[in-house]
Amino acid sequence: GNDDYEVVPSADGAGNDRSEYNGAVLFSDSGSRVETYRKIRLVPFTEHFPYKAQLPWVYELLQEFDVHFWEPGVSRTVFEHPDVKFSTPICYEDVFPNYVRGFVLEGAEAIFNISNDYWSLTEVQAKQHFVAGLFRAVENRRPILRTTASGLTGQIDSRGRIIQTAPYYQEATLVSDIEISNEQSFTIYTRFGDYFPLVAGGFLFVIWFSSVVAAMVGRHQVKRKTTDTNRPEPTNSSPEPAPAPQPKAGRSQNPLQTLGKPLGGRRRKRPKQKKTNWREIWD
Repeated sequence: GNDDYEVVPSADGAGNDRSEYNGAVLFSDSGSRVETYRKIRLVPFTEHFPYKAQLPWVYELLQEFDVHFWEPGVSRTVFEHPDVKFSTPICYEDVFPNYVRGFVLEGAEAIFNISNDYWSLTEVQAKQHFVAGLFRAVENRRPILRTTASGLTGQIDSRGRIIQTAPYYQEATLVSDIEISNEQSFTIYTRFGDYFPLVAGGFLFVIWFSSVVAAMVGRHQVKRKTTDTNRPEPTNSSPEPAPAPQPKAGRSQNPLQTLGKPLGGRRRKRPKQKKTNWREIWD
């Protein structure tokens, strides 16, 4: 992107403050400014430091290393050209699927990415950035033109096919023709965004939680069964009570027949008396 700024009144009202941005500007054929996009997703610690008030010593340290900070933009801009409506995510903003999707929902028919991958100076890392942005074409069915101050410059069609590229880290120019259909529809991803992975993640969480609960319940049942098996049989130390006497089998006795009998239950037999033989005495 390019340096852009805006003069706004200071918070204390004593003067004006200059807010600086990383921006992309569309000029007319006469040189007048038509529209501006200001980068919203700034790279932490190299483009923006949101904790200046909380960590002033870190902010001053970064300033000593000549780090230039910008303020984040506030809106997604769709540039309108007589032939095409396009948006310009700056640098690594093209690696965020839902962020680029927002430009398409605002009406962008093509994505023009401007980047500077000079920080890497390796073909592998430049290609990684290029491929990461390539998927935005597939997700939204929008062609992508990518121009870099250093890195991999190229053209990608709406199906993610690489049409042409320029050599790595060499000064070169590409002239590209892109196809814009009269009726561009929204893909499922453009319409619904990241709901599918969120729903799939929620479904997997439900399965995982159910398996954990089932394992805990099963473990508790096994532990309870083992405890019941190892429990000793109860012992009764007190003697069992004697059984109540049962009446003897036979005829039931009439209560009137027991009158005059001793309490023992049986009547005592009297000793037999010897009979006197009076006939022997007289004879």
